[in-house]
Amino acid sequence: MKIDLIKYLHQHHGFDLFILESGMYDVREIMQQANAGKSIKKLAPGNIFYMYANSKEVTPLFDYVNEQLNTDNPLLMVGFDSQHTGGLSLAGLVTDLTKAQEDIDNTWVHSPNWQVFCQHIQQVLQGSNVRLSLVQETLFFSQLDTLASNFHLHGNGFWYRITKELVAQAKRQWQLADNRSEQMGENIKWWAEQYPDKKIIVWAHSWHLTKEGNKQVNAGKVVSEAFGDAYYMVHFSGEQGQYLSYIDLKNKELTTLK
Repeated sequence: MKIDLIKYLHQHHGFDLFILESGMYDVREIMQQANAGKSIKKLAPGNIFYMYANSKEVTPLFDYVNEQLNTDNPLLMVGFDSQHTGGLSLAGLVTDLTKAQEDIDNTWVHSPNWQVFCQHIQQVLQGSNVRLSLVQETLFFSQLDTLASNFHLHGNGFWYRITKELVAQAKRQWQLADNRSEQMGENIKWWAEQYPDKKIIVWAHSWHLTKEGNKQVNAGKVVSEAFGDAYYMVHFSGEQGQYLSYIDLKNKELTTLK
């Protein structure tokens, strides 16, 4: 039903930007390869979040995005999650981050402390929950702040957002703070700024998109405050039958309503 709704909104109501709950970098890399002729559905496992990439109910949507790429009305797909856990991130994010900084100033990237810095980023991307020493941790976040400032000053919004997300990802994994969803909202805002004339569909877990988070700022709160009545949330609920659990991708019986 969700896929049919997306197709309907795209074909008949001008919605042409689809923002999916998966890592910004991973989805960007997938779409670059898709534009070169590769299948999004085949690239998705291990890169797009598993509950979407491995679901037979969702993957036809990826074929649809592929089919629309070379038409007069493509459905552009981007990611907005602040977590970068896909294989593409693990393989290429640090390298591309280095190139982005090198375009600004190559002095830092050729210094020994950049290599250590990149090793710590790679550990975060690999999901490590082992904190650095206090001295290393303080330096690590300071370096990320410096990097973010560099990208901001030079107008590189994509890598600015990635850098802010690396801060959020590290703090979440190290149990220092959890503002993943808030950063997701900031990413949606940024994408909307890049495509001010597009109508947007966002697909994510319902909690992220509600207008009030539970004991923390979530994406929906950030977006609703930014766009007001232009932001709508559609929630699907079932009365009977089965649903697909995103946790283990198995069908579960719905609880009977009383």
